[in-house]
Amino acid sequence: MLNFYLLQTELQAEMVLWKRPPPDASELLGWRVKEQSTGNTVGVIDEVLLINEEPDGSPHLRVRGGPGGGDASAAEVHLIPFVQAMVPWIEPAHKAVLVTLPRGFLALGRQRALLERLRPELQKYVVRKPGGVTEVVYMPTRRQLEAAGRADLVRDIQQAGGFLEVATLLGLRSRRRPIGYWDNADNLDQEMSHFVMAHWTQLTDPATDQVYYYNQVTAKVQWDAPTPPLKIPLDDQGDYMIIEDEQERVMPSRSTIMAAGRYDLHHAIMYHGGYRLAAETLDRRHAWPRFKDLMDDFSALEAALYSFASEGDAPPGAGPVLPTITELLDAGRNDLLGGILHHGGLHAVAERLGWQTQRRARCYWHDMDVAAQALRRWIDKEQGTDAEYLPTHQQLREAGRHDLRYALQTHGSIAIAEKLRLRVRRAGRPRCADS
Repeated sequence: MLNFYLLQTELQAEMVLWKRPPPDASELLGWRVKEQSTGNTVGVIDEVLLINEEPDGSPHLRVRGGPGGGDASAAEVHLIPFVQAMVPWIEPAHKAVLVTLPRGFLALGRQRALLERLRPELQKYVVRKPGGVTEVVYMPTRRQLEAAGRADLVRDIQQAGGFLEVATLLGLRSRRRPIGYWDNADNLDQEMSHFVMAHWTQLTDPATDQVYYYNQVTAKVQWDAPTPPLKIPLDDQGDYMIIEDEQERVMPSRSTIMAAGRYDLHHAIMYHGGYRLAAETLDRRHAWPRFKDLMDDFSALEAALYSFASEGDAPPGAGPVLPTITELLDAGRNDLLGGILHHGGLHAVAERLGWQTQRRARCYWHDMDVAAQALRRWIDKEQGTDAEYLPTHQQLREAGRHDLRYALQTHGSIAIAEKLRLRVRRAGRPRCADS
């Protein structure tokens, strides 16, 4: 055997200048790498790399394969620094390199290989459950895999670090928590983010058929689909940061968490000092809304709705009419909408108040007189009684009045304009009323 430094003396001039494998380094390609202490084969050198761009940087041996020859071992890749501490000897006659590696060095490469094999296989057995508007993907349990006859996956998972570690590395949720999990405030913070995200609900405005989103924890209402929290790794040690909407960084109320059956979260919050102290520690505002009285006291909601309706443009002689979801969102009255949804929704509240809703009958807009009157009321309110032009489709869309846009599409802008004695900004093709 030749000592490392004997070889390095001969190749030193080339080694310190390696930006890509020089011709002399090709002699190492295909050489076997063995552990000096056990004689076990690590793999075969398939490339020599200079990772450090400094002139005196040491090359790295990229070793692929393993002693088992199976799918997982064949995918193993190890980068071994070509330094005396790790490569003390070579055997040119046998085209072998003897290495002395730190404890756990080879386990990292084997774990990566196992994870690459497990990733597509576990997708066949993961459990998908709805989590609000998103989907929560759970790691399959040992019992599920064994019942499916996949003891091989159980074995690979154990070799890769166990069910909890594999679930974390593959981005899957695990039903089990390791001992001491809730002691870490960062884990509680992450679980809170998932809890809030799971309580988004997709709803439809019955007046306009528009889809909107309501969060049962924050009482937030919005048109755009919510964005799940983004987990960004910070280093190779498992540290990370969560990127999420600042308005969704809230501490849910005790009643909300208990109603969801998340007793684990409740006990974790109490362990960290209770709901108020935990919210302060995690820098989360309280989720219980300032307009809580509208949810707890129906008479308060009724008074607020009367006040809002009195500012509207209800037709003369009409009884009280409940505002639409679009009208409440456009007016920024999330408090009223949250109260309505809390008490059962538009129809339940309207029935309890004895009010009418603004949901139209199926052929409501087929009557040109009705459509023209509705447009006239909107024009008088938004553009003034001296307006000369019929509103465009873009103006109505920006105002959220998709019902009036439908009325224009049904009868045609020119026909409606003639009936209202208004001008159109751009001529359109008239439509038949019964089309």
